[in-house]
Amino acid sequence: MASGLILTLLCVTGESSLWALALGTSLPVIALLSILRTRPRGKVLAAGITAAGVIVWLIAGGAADAVEVVRALLLHFSGLTAALPLVARPFAAILGVTCGFIGYGLTSRRVGAYPALATVLLMALLLWLGNRPDALWGLLPAIIPCVALLMVSGYDEISVTRVLPLTLVVVLLSFTGVAIGGITVQPMKEAADALRQKIYDYLFFTSARDVFSIASQGYYPQGPTQLGGAATPSERPVLRVSGSGRIYLRAVTKSSYTGSMWIDETGGRRYLWSSPRWQNLRSQTFDLTLPDETLAANLPAKTVTVTMLSDSASSLFVPQRIRELSVGSGIVPYFNAGSEIFATRNLTSGDTWTATYVDLTAGQSGLAELIDAGAQLTDAQYEDIRKLYTGLPGHLEQRLFDFARNAAGSADSPYEMARSIQSYLQAYCRYSLDIPEQASNLDFVSTFLLMTREGYCTHFASAMTVLCRMVGLPARYVEGFVADVDASGQTVVTGTSAHAWTEIYFRGVGWVTFDATPWTSTQNASSAPNQPDDLPTPSVSPSPSPSPSPSPTPSPSPEMDDSSASHEPTSTPSPAPSPSPEANLPTNTPEPAPAPPDNPPPDVPWLLLILLALMAAAGGRIWWTLPTTRDKQAKDESTRCMVWMQATHDALRMAGLRRGRSETPQQFFQRADEAVHAQGALAVVGEIETLAFYARADLLPSDAQALRQAYQTLWQGMKPLRKVRLTLYRAVVPLKMRNFTQS
Repeated sequence: MASGLILTLLCVTGESSLWALALGTSLPVIALLSILRTRPRGKVLAAGITAAGVIVWLIAGGAADAVEVVRALLLHFSGLTAALPLVARPFAAILGVTCGFIGYGLTSRRVGAYPALATVLLMALLLWLGNRPDALWGLLPAIIPCVALLMVSGYDEISVTRVLPLTLVVVLLSFTGVAIGGITVQPMKEAADALRQKIYDYLFFTSARDVFSIASQGYYPQGPTQLGGAATPSERPVLRVSGSGRIYLRAVTKSSYTGSMWIDETGGRRYLWSSPRWQNLRSQTFDLTLPDETLAANLPAKTVTVTMLSDSASSLFVPQRIRELSVGSGIVPYFNAGSEIFATRNLTSGDTWTATYVDLTAGQSGLAELIDAGAQLTDAQYEDIRKLYTGLPGHLEQRLFDFARNAAGSADSPYEMARSIQSYLQAYCRYSLDIPEQASNLDFVSTFLLMTREGYCTHFASAMTVLCRMVGLPARYVEGFVADVDASGQTVVTGTSAHAWTEIYFRGVGWVTFDATPWTSTQNASSAPNQPDDLPTPSVSPSPSPSPSPSPTPSPSPEMDDSSASHEPTSTPSPAPSPSPEANLPTNTPEPAPAPPDNPPPDVPWLLLILLALMAAAGGRIWWTLPTTRDKQAKDESTRCMVWMQATHDALRMAGLRRGRSETPQQFFQRADEAVHAQGALAVVGEIETLAFYARADLLPSDAQALRQAYQTLWQGMKPLRKVRLTLYRAVVPLKMRNFTQS
C-alpha cells in the first residue's frame, strides 16, 4: 500500500526519479511497526519511538525542511512547478515516512478493507482530475492489498496470503486493459473529459497560462525582453468586432517599468468572474462603483461583441469599464487585480463574447468636468493605487524628470496635466515603424524622448506612462487592439491594429484611457499625420530640480546646456542617458519576463470551504449511524432491540471477536464477555438473541433497555482508539455488509 501511494504521488508531482529514496525511507518504518506489533505493549513502543524520532528530526533541522516542502507543494499545485525540485530529496524522504505509517495502518486487517479502498479511490480520482493516466501504474501496488482485504472481508478463517495469488492475477488482468489502451466508449469519454474540465475550470484553475502580447502581431522585434526596433505588423485577421466608434480592446496591463520593458506585478491571484464571492473585488477592479451614482447617471452604456478569427493566448479583449460580460460556450472567464480578463484555456477561432461597458477616453466632451467633480469625493483605494502605479526605476536621469515637468506645463489639474503631456508627445515626436535597434544598456524612454524622437505605439505609450508617473499621476501601460467601427456596426481587426496605450487613474473616477500615439487611422502601420519638420520648442524652460516623487538617481551631468534645452535632436547627443552598466540599467537578459504566467497560491478559502463541507458530511454520516440515533428512529421494540444487538456485535468485531458458525448466541457472548472483561454484562445479549431468533418471542421495552445497558458497559470499557475505529467503521461500512444476522 505504501509503495503504491509513494509512486503515485511522485508521478503526480514529477519527482518519480526519487522513487528509490522514498521507498527506502518507508521500508524501515514498516519493518519497525511490524516488529513492534508482535511484542507486548507494541503500540506504546511504536508511539514512543515515533515521537522521539520526530523530535530529534525537528531539532536537527527537519522543521525548516518541512516548512520548505509544504511551501513548495503549495506552489507546485498553484502552477509554479520549479519550486518542488529545489527540495525534492527532503520531500521524497518525508513522503516515504508518511506513506509508511499510512500504508501500514490501512492494510491492518482489523481496520478492514474500506479505508484502504477509499484511499485508493481518492488517489485514482486525483489522477483523473489531473488527467494523468500515465501515473495509474504507480497505484498498482496499492490496489493489490486493497483487493486482497476485500476478498477476505468477513472470513476470519482465511488468511490474506492465501488469496494473494488470485489477487495478483485479477489485478494484473485488469491492468492489461490499461497497457493495451483498453476499449474506449467515445461518448462516455467525452462526457468524462467535459466533467473533468468543468471541475478544473471552476475549482482548480492554477496552471500556467499564455498571456497576450503584441509581440505576436509583429512587435517586439528585439525579443520579448526589449522594447524597440523596427516593427513589422501582421495583416492577418484576428478579431471581428461589432459595436460603435473607436473601441480600445485591452488584453494585458503592466505595472512596472524596468528601463527595457514593462512587466506586471499585480496579477498573480486569479478570481472567477462569475463568483459572488469576488463581486466586491470585481467592482473595485473594473471601476463599477466609480464615479458615484450621481456623476455616473449621464454616462451611456455601450455594447461590444468580439469574435476570434484566429487562435490566440488566453487573454480576452475587452474594454476597461465592463458592466456585464457574456461569454460563449467553453469559455470560463477569470480576472486578476490588474483588471485583465482571461479564459482557462487559449482562445480559438470562433470563440465569442459580449461586453457592456462605459467608455471614458481622454478628449471626450465633459470628461474634464467629471474628473474635477470626482476629485472632491472620497476614494478609498486611491492611495494604494497611487503607491503602486507611480513607481519608477532608480536609473532614470534628471533630464527626463525635467522633460516631464516641461511637458505638463502650467496645467493646474491632474486631467489637464495628462492632456498636456499627451499633446506634447504627439507634437514633439514623430510616428515611425522603421526604428533602429534599441541599445540594451540605454533606457528605452530616455532614448526615445532625448535622442531619436521617433517611434510607434510602444514608444508613445511607454513615454506617456513614465512621464505621468514623474508628475505624480498613477498610470499603467496597456496592450491590446484598437477597433474603429464604422456605420455598418462591424469591422475586422488585423494585426496592424495591435496597439499600446496608457490608462491614468483619477481620484473618484477611476481609470481613463489616454492614447498618445499620433496616428490618424485605426492601424498602427498606417501613415502618421503630416508633421512639420520644425517641431515646437517647449514653452516652459526645464527646471533643474528633480521631481519630489519618486526620487531619481541623477546623471553625472544633470544640468542641461542650450542645445538640450531646445530639445532638438542631434546626431551625437552630448549627455547620453547613462550608458554605463553601473547605472543599474537592464541588460540583454533582465531578471523579469515581459509577460510572466500568473500563478497564484492556492485559493485557501475555497479549499477551507470544501474541507468544511466534507467534514460536515462526514459528521452527518457519523451521527446518522450512531445507535442512539437509530434507536430514536425505531418504530417498534423489535427494531430497537436489533439496533442495540447490531451495535454490540460491531463493538466486539473491533476486538476481533465474531460468532463462530457452530456457536450459539449464549456461547458466543459468554466467550466475548470473558475476552473483554465485561463481568457478565454481555450474557443478557445472548439470552435476548436466543429469544428473538430461536423462540420467536416478542421483545419488550425492558429487553431494549437491557441491550442498551450492555452496549454502554461494553463501550465504556473500550480504549479511545478502538472507539474511534468503531465510529468510523459504522460510518464507512454499510449496514448490509456488517449485519450480524448474515455473518
